[in-house]
Amino acid sequence: MPWREKRVVKLREEFVLRALEPGANMSALCREYSISRKTGYKWVQRFREGGVEGLADLSRRPHCSPLRASGESVLRVLELRQAHPRWGPKKLHAVLARTMDADDLPSIRTIARILERAGMVRKRCRRREGIGNIKPSRTASSRSRAPRISACRSPRGRLDRRNPRPYPPDRLILGAPRPGRRTPPSP
Repeated sequence: MPWREKRVVKLREEFVLRALEPGANMSALCREYSISRKTGYKWVQRFREGGVEGLADLSRRPHCSPLRASGESVLRVLELRQAHPRWGPKKLHAVLARTMDADDLPSIRTIARILERAGMVRKRCRRREGIGNIKPSRTASSRSRAPRISACRSPRGRLDRRNPRPYPPDRLILGAPRPGRRTPPSP
């Protein structure tokens, strides 16, 4: 047997119509619909003021955004970016700080958002996995039983704990990165 699906507005309408019947018990109805009495009275009030349309969810968008960048500052950011396409948000902020008031000056992050909305920012290409920039995969095929040998140059003399003799500078040092395996230095 499939689930019975009901829309939120239909449930609220059903609740309100039952609540407006003469002799309806609001507490019992709210318990039946698993809502608080405060929410139940709010829905009844909305129905009285706006009908069925009043039962829909209201917008959560703020009525005003006092920290939003003004249209003039957005235009100045876009004009400056068009004149200098390689400048990023930090540079644009520094240049705009010389000419604009501190109250009207958008932040670096706001400038970045303005550029993203205007489509003036290209996303960077992600580096491919592999040589040195990302950790190698840890699959069974990548683990070999043979000892791995790493080579590096010694800019200064290096003293090995087991061998008190220091390596001379700029000599190739071979070593095994795995613990317990040691390859002697080349002569």
